[in-house]
Amino acid sequence: ADGESLNIILSDLAKLYIGTETASEKIRYADYAEYFKSIDFSGHKAFYRSMLKYDPEPIVLPEKKNKTDSEGVSKIYSISKAVFENAKRYAHKNGLTDTMLFLGAFGILLSKYTAKPEVLTSVMLTNRTHKETQDIVGMFVNTLPVFMNASGKTSEFFEVLRDTLLNMFEYQELPFTEIAEDTGM
Repeated sequence: ADGESLNIILSDLAKLYIGTETASEKIRYADYAEYFKSIDFSGHKAFYRSMLKYDPEPIVLPEKKNKTDSEGVSKIYSISKAVFENAKRYAHKNGLTDTMLFLGAFGILLSKYTAKPEVLTSVMLTNRTHKETQDIVGMFVNTLPVFMNASGKTSEFFEVLRDTLLNMFEYQELPFTEIAEDTGM
């Protein structure tokens, strides 16, 4: 099950604990799975073939020279509140969500580290696209590839990224495995 399912289960447990009725599900995950098999994904596949029409090379990030140990090291960085607030203002002014802005910043960073303007990354969505799935316990999460071209003006980059992400919502039900198979990823 996904994270939303845990919230549903905990909510139902809390209701049972205090003696409140839980909502009886009109449909179950098995019903959704049966419906899912009937979806025509040809439009979804065309969208991803169009977005992923280039042949991505694996991203190779630079390695630290003179490694002293064989273990990896994680570092956590933070940005100041002022920088975060400026970023939020930029996002709001340009019709971006915080997620769009920081995903774009990540894409620009990957582009700089790899010296390649085109990068491919991904986003994860809860994929509960139908009202009927909001209260169903089950695994709905999907990973979707996101192509970004960081060459050109920053404002144009974010405009294209915003439009790409908004269009992806319409096609988010196509499972990642089918996207990868259909596009040759």
